[in-house]
Amino acid sequence: MLLAILLSTAEATELSTTFPTDEPVHYRVQMGLKTGTFIQIHAREDLDAFLGDVTMLLLMSCTGAEPTKRDQQVDCAVERAMLSGHGKGREQAEIDAILEEYAGYLQGATIQLVVTTSGRFKSVDVEGIPKDSKETADAQEFLRDLVARGVGPLDIEMPKGGVDPGGSWKQKSSAGVRHPGGAATGTVKIETTVKGADGDLVVFEQDGDGLLETLDSANRGLNQKVVVHLEGTASYDSERHIITGAEQRVVGEYTASAERSALVIDQLAQVDRQESLEPLIEEFDAALK
Repeated sequence: MLLAILLSTAEATELSTTFPTDEPVHYRVQMGLKTGTFIQIHAREDLDAFLGDVTMLLLMSCTGAEPTKRDQQVDCAVERAMLSGHGKGREQAEIDAILEEYAGYLQGATIQLVVTTSGRFKSVDVEGIPKDSKETADAQEFLRDLVARGVGPLDIEMPKGGVDPGGSWKQKSSAGVRHPGGAATGTVKIETTVKGADGDLVVFEQDGDGLLETLDSANRGLNQKVVVHLEGTASYDSERHIITGAEQRVVGEYTASAERSALVIDQLAQVDRQESLEPLIEEFDAALK
């Protein structure tokens, strides 16, 4: 009986996405990625290393521009950033140095999102990183990939017309679904369902499956297709029209006929709205002393 009341409340709620233009929305973003492959990273001081897993913490404040009929640009100022990871053999010192440099690029940068009125991310970019060398250009691309994975849980498509259909609705892929080998073809079909509502809070669940293949492997005739499964939950503020908290798990394995057989993606991202970042910033800065 209680669930029926909660669902009827959700059906009467308009579901759309608009970031406020007059005050920032503060988020803590945490993301962990493990891969079965190694990603090469390098820094200005001729440092190179191969990264196998990475974690990221971001504290950011997001403000929307005036929305158009179709979308809205959202600028997220990165107040604090931390990266850590592990890789091959004896390269830990190099990995630590490179990721410290990369975190320095992120802190003070701006994450630019273009978000449709239905909640989808049209683009995710990172602005403010120097582009004066191949090393910094590669760093920006690497960080753009990490950021997209981190904010992926916020990329939730609202139902057509902003009305809960009473069942699930479909979404093609998510900003957080990415092949660690680079640009890829394929998609993940995601179903979103309203699980309940309490006042202004609406709870979503997501479940999706799909197939990804890197453009490089497709062009070279290699079989490196990855089967991907996604699960997620999110809370949505129907008064403010924003996601207030979300978690997304993405797991991918090479298909049985692929040249490789190891687990290739194990990714968990969490995004939580904060009333203020000041306590987290103080905690962050104290941990570095």
